[in-house]
Amino acid sequence: MAAKVLLEIPLEAKAIDKLVESWQTYASHTRWNRMRATRRLLREVDAAFGTQLAEHVPRMGQPPAKRTTATEAEFLRLYDHADQTMRLLLMLCGGLALRWREALRAAPEHWNQDTHTITLETKGRRFKQFPVPEGLEQTFRYLQRSGSGTFLQRAAGRKINGGALRHRWKKLTKAAGCEHLNPHDLRRTAAVSLYRETKDIIAVKAMLGHSNLNTTAYYLQPHEAKSMDDLRERIKLFDAKGQVQ
Repeated sequence: MAAKVLLEIPLEAKAIDKLVESWQTYASHTRWNRMRATRRLLREVDAAFGTQLAEHVPRMGQPPAKRTTATEAEFLRLYDHADQTMRLLLMLCGGLALRWREALRAAPEHWNQDTHTITLETKGRRFKQFPVPEGLEQTFRYLQRSGSGTFLQRAAGRKINGGALRHRWKKLTKAAGCEHLNPHDLRRTAAVSLYRETKDIIAVKAMLGHSNLNTTAYYLQPHEAKSMDDLRERIKLFDAKGQVQ
């Protein structure tokens, strides 16, 4: 991402300053990742061309790990207040532990009914298979016969972009009294639940599609208060309520 951004701007101090300033509204983890990657690339540029561009990217301490997860009660409130589209989003992010962008892209052509899996492009342009519980497969079968586009677009009955979906998410969390939650918190909940069930960090790494075990360990920094009871109960919940109603 940083390399792509740098290719789109002139490599001069004023442009780098403007780029860094544009990141001030981003989440702290996003800002930290971009600054670190950009500074690393600019150090290579400085070494090759004798410039001093890297010093225009300030150093930033790594933000603390995010700890927010959803309790089972919070998840059920979200589900009860959700419409068809948002129920599907809850299942994709909270059941399959998909990232927001992965959930947006999931479509019938990615789903293999024979192997009960869905294969999606994940971070770093890698492809990963996710197992699909039977309850969610029922929803997929229904949506496969409805309209066109991604699963979320079929559930909505029209084309829907990320901005519109985020607006719906904010309305849903407000109605359910869960305004502190975002879709990525559901992914974190799934990770913490699986670790508590298995104590197997390798299994969590595989579920999340991480290439680095340290990233998975960072996810699993102590979560004492808020998570669903365990993975098995969570899967039962999706199997019982998986079909979009």
